[in-house]
Amino acid sequence: MLSRDPVPLEAWVEGNVDEKRLKEYQVEHPHDRQAGVPHTTCFLETINEPFSIKIQFLDQKTFKAHQWFVQCSVDRQTLAGGMWVNNPAYRYSHFVERKDGLLYQSDMKFSPLPTTDDEENVTIDNAQLQDLGKIKILVHFGQWVTTRSEGKAHSVSMVSGTVHEKTKKIPYVVQGVNPKVIADTPSPTSYTFVVDKNGKNYYRFTFKYRPRPVLELMGVIEGEPEPTDLEVKDQQPQVGDGPASTAEKVKVENEEKGEEGPKSKKHKVN
Repeated sequence: MLSRDPVPLEAWVEGNVDEKRLKEYQVEHPHDRQAGVPHTTCFLETINEPFSIKIQFLDQKTFKAHQWFVQCSVDRQTLAGGMWVNNPAYRYSHFVERKDGLLYQSDMKFSPLPTTDDEENVTIDNAQLQDLGKIKILVHFGQWVTTRSEGKAHSVSMVSGTVHEKTKKIPYVVQGVNPKVIADTPSPTSYTFVVDKNGKNYYRFTFKYRPRPVLELMGVIEGEPEPTDLEVKDQQPQVGDGPASTAEKVKVENEEKGEEGPKSKKHKVN
């Protein structure tokens, strides 16, 4: 998605295997009057492989004019915030979770939530569902300040749970795959970001991700049309389509000329 002029930003989601961008639909530029945040939003078609989230400045002059902080949240879980310096492109390719005293770094992948018909086993209600299926990116500019306190690894708890099977649109969430243990080593230095009063909420992107069947159900995209009677007729085999029909074709042509077709040879049986 491209930002609205004059902000020179672009954000997108791409697969890790082929680096192909995911399909976006209904790109809009609403204005959040309450927060006063310039905003671009779209629907995103999910894929069945790990993915990365990327954002890039399209104008080097604007990028170098300030110090930047980029914040990304997935299903309301905030990933590690970014000191956005030097490179005008920023990438989120994984998240970190803390389990049983260990830190795990995992790739991100879209996954459907499990369902149940037992009300007692439902752990995610309709109100909580409203917060799922969204990737948000928020950009600020200001100043980075070095602090003496040792920074610790940022970890999150990605959404998990069970929804009722009668839920109209079974939600997808982002979960981790290919986990690997990483060292829980504090950084020798850490940084604090001081937001400029003019740089707060510089820009925001929102991706509302859904699997293709749900997007079709919502009317965001059209499904594959049913073949018409004419198309079905065109796909049916015709006389002369195969070698076995050659004799039939000759017979038809001779009948049109008023001639008899070739007579079959009779084999004498001894």
